[in-house]
Amino acid sequence: MKSQQSGFAHAFLIIGLVIALIGALGFIFWQQFVNDDSKKDVESSKNDTSAKQKVEKTDIEAPKTGTISGRAIYPSEVFPEDFKVCAEKESDRRYVTCDTGIVAGVYEIPLSPGNYYVVARSGNLEGYYDGYMKSGMTNNICDPSNHTPLVVSVVAGVDLKNIDAGDFYYAPENC
Repeated sequence: MKSQQSGFAHAFLIIGLVIALIGALGFIFWQQFVNDDSKKDVESSKNDTSAKQKVEKTDIEAPKTGTISGRAIYPSEVFPEDFKVCAEKESDRRYVTCDTGIVAGVYEIPLSPGNYYVVARSGNLEGYYDGYMKSGMTNNICDPSNHTPLVVSVVAGVDLKNIDAGDFYYAPENC
């Protein structure tokens, strides 16, 4: 009888191992199936996010302003306390905005699209961006045509650099 019990135990053990093996394989396949679905969900959400980002990028408005910047020039080693660089509309010569926080002799002004004159100011003194300043102060200082303010055309999203303001130097009586 001992051999029958031993055979029964072996059969029971083999059946148990087969069931455990089938269960383990079933669990592995189930995990694989769940992971495939979650990958599909992740990919689907990535695609949704990409689509949303594409929509959001096209919905983003274009810049509404441009920027002018350059050197702020004053005929002294020290800027006066009231020194500023301003933009004035070409149409009515009224100041639109000024940069009073000039750092290391450099200014920057964001502006709506349009045509402007750029002028450095202190008290009653005004020094425009003109042909003399555009040339890097190398044009003939006594030629009056070099001292006519130049129009700066601002375009949305464009940064105009080297718009140097501060032609305080023209004095016809000295030429």
